Amino acid sequence: MSIWVPLRAIGETIHRRVCPLYTFDRRGRIHIAGSGIPLRAGCFRFLLTAAHVCFDSSKTPIPLFTMGSERPHALRGRRGAWEYVPGKTPDIDLCVIAIDDDLADELEGVYQFATPAETSNTQPKTPGVHYLIAGYPAERNRIKGAIAPLATHLITGYIRETVGDLANKSDEFHFVLEHPGRAVPTYTGKRFRVPRVQGMSGGGVWKIEIDLRSKLSTSPCLVGIGIEYHKLKQVFVATRVQAAIPLVNDLFRLERGQQ
Repeated sequence: MSIWVPLRAIGETIHRRVCPLYTFDRRGRIHIAGSGIPLRAGCFRFLLTAAHVCFDSSKTPIPLFTMGSERPHALRGRRGAWEYVPGKTPDIDLCVIAIDDDLADELEGVYQFATPAETSNTQPKTPGVHYLIAGYPAERNRIKGAIAPLATHLITGYIRETVGDLANKSDEFHFVLEHPGRAVPTYTGKRFRVPRVQGMSGGGVWKIEIDLRSKLSTSPCLVGIGIEYHKLKQVFVATRVQAAIPLVNDLFRLERGQQ
């Protein structure tokens, strides 16, 4: 049975479902590297994000940290990602990051960890079915003293489950969401200027069903991780969340073996 809640309440609490990922530039200044989704599979807790947020072009790990309840914490856990061979394999662009129990316990006081039961599959474009995209755009998260993360979310019903002419993508692993326009209506009817989406890579895509008359929505189900935005096509590209399962299994085995 679906539980219906006010759509506005989902939007106003979406920051608890996605966490900011920070790194340093060459001058040691802090900036947003991307976004990540905290998940729990049994006793195993980890972050799911885009691989290009976690590794540079030479596949060297990028130093990352996120915000806990009061202070930042470095993400020192093992990382697992799909290997990408241009021209031979699709660019799945997913990474899982293990987090130790002490950090995971603190993060659970700040963020809502998704579980496998709260994931789902995409659907073809269907009346009432929408997709919520959330992350931390760098434009809205410039560091000017204290770190104060500010999440952004966008909602669209325009999904394409075929990736068409997008290079190195596969219908098996990817889907596309159209989001035209630089200004969108808010819950109060005002206009919101959509920021540049750099920094939203690794953020989540959730499926929700909205009753447009009552403005009630079903609880969000995680269906993908955002990995690209094509400005000219005005589309977000996401990797299906199911592609993370082999990575999670492998990382869990490695973590269990280490312990």
